[in-house]
Amino acid sequence: MRQSSIAALLMLVALGAGCTVGPRYARPSAPAPAPDAWKTQAPWQQAAPKDAVPKGSWWQVFEDPALDSYEQQLLQAAMVDGILKTADQNARTTLTSLLQGLGFEVVEFVN
Repeated sequence: MRQSSIAALLMLVALGAGCTVGPRYARPSAPAPAPDAWKTQAPWQQAAPKDAVPKGSWWQVFEDPALDSYEQQLLQAAMVDGILKTADQNARTTLTSLLQGLGFEVVEFVN
């Protein structure tokens, strides 16, 4: 009985020590403005993003015929990929309708 009391007391002490949080937290004062040494100096300047400006054929800026060719191939491949995905979805829908019409229970297709 005495050993179990000591073990329980030691466990409570260990648990209490585990719940102890570090030093008392003190909220820092409001941040001070950045010193002049950290401010932007020439030739650096503040960034001015132009995300709203349409980009169009951005790769033509480099005047590289190989890059132009790659981009055209990519655009054509993207169109073909979209067409193939649409055709695949249409085929799956048609097959599902056909099988359901024949009385089969169709479970969702897995890609």
